[in-house]
Amino acid sequence: MVLEMLSVSSLTTRSSAMDVLRGLAVLGILIANLTAFSSPALKVFESSGLASSAAEAWAFVWREVFLSGKARGMLAMLFGAGVWIVYEKAVEKGLAWPKAYMPRMAWLAVIGLIHALFIWFGDILFVYALTGVVAAALVKLSTKALLWTAGVLLGLGALVGLGIGALTVFSDGPSTSEQIAMIPVLGTFLSVEGETAIYSSPNWLMHTLHRGVFFLFNAFNLIFVIPGILAPFLVGIVLARTGVLRDPASRPDVLKKMMLVGFGIGLPLNLLPLFAGLRDLSGLFTYFIEMGAASVMSIGYLAVAAWLAVRLPRIMSPFERVGRISLTVYLMQSVLATFAFYGYGLGFYGRLDYFGQLGVAGVIWAIVILFAWFWTKRFDIGPVEWAWRSVLAKQKLPWKRQPSRDAAASIVNQ
Repeated sequence: MVLEMLSVSSLTTRSSAMDVLRGLAVLGILIANLTAFSSPALKVFESSGLASSAAEAWAFVWREVFLSGKARGMLAMLFGAGVWIVYEKAVEKGLAWPKAYMPRMAWLAVIGLIHALFIWFGDILFVYALTGVVAAALVKLSTKALLWTAGVLLGLGALVGLGIGALTVFSDGPSTSEQIAMIPVLGTFLSVEGETAIYSSPNWLMHTLHRGVFFLFNAFNLIFVIPGILAPFLVGIVLARTGVLRDPASRPDVLKKMMLVGFGIGLPLNLLPLFAGLRDLSGLFTYFIEMGAASVMSIGYLAVAAWLAVRLPRIMSPFERVGRISLTVYLMQSVLATFAFYGYGLGFYGRLDYFGQLGVAGVIWAIVILFAWFWTKRFDIGPVEWAWRSVLAKQKLPWKRQPSRDAAASIVNQ
């Protein structure tokens, strides 16, 4: 994610292309996370347990191939690009690196914790903050070293994910949910049945308690998760160096290479569950995709999005506006999705198949796109972005650019 709001403090150094990329990626996150919003997490992890019909089973397979992990990979690359942009600014100002970057990540982690504990346990901001610290320490490496490191991390992540998937599919022992159910007290709290009962109820405090326990439970998986996210961070640093994300039209050669990697290598890797799905083994590749293959394909997605940003600026305008306030939109989507599915809201939890969930996502998209459109007509910065940057700056920042800065901003953005 170079969610601008997560990485660049100046209101005058925007790139419309990068805003489009952010907007598309943050909207894509909702589609990828739909099942986790509306179903017990353990069932999501076991994948095949969600398939109540042949159509649902195929929906899962196609979701794995084309959606799962792709938007997150795009966001990670954009965030990595942001690390490079902030690094360049720090060098220009003579600031110590990576010390100058640490407050930014510390407050991002705080936002992530608030999101994870009080809104939705599937937060990615906290993990991005931790990964950003590592990426900041590696930002000075050569392009070759960064790409080799990213490749090794993705390869290891894919292998580990394939191993986890094999243990899940071919093990004769109890499933993940059954193993957790054996743990006294915790097993009942984190069981599929317990989770369904909790989020189907209107008891927000019980939701919060469950999110806290689940957050701690997931903390043990960070050692497996962060390497797979660090890899696209490093790719994003390289892409920022080339300038392709800020001005895609200037580097068609890089866009072509990105598409070759994303669809020439990434697509075949992500197609594996499509073939495996014919033998009901799609779950074998769930972690393989999440921890490695998805990030490779997301490189191609990012290239296509960048190409569209240049070729179809008017059509992409709504996504650009979403990208300008993408941290706010990311959190809004969680608030709206939990309201739609949880018991204190509309109560659709566990009641909709994936196609019904897509309908909910369409309504949420319409709301956040309209909000972004009207908000950015009046302000240059989103409300959450404004609060975050004001805390970092230790002063109340303006909601709009000063008129005297507009000319400079337009020159920078050309």
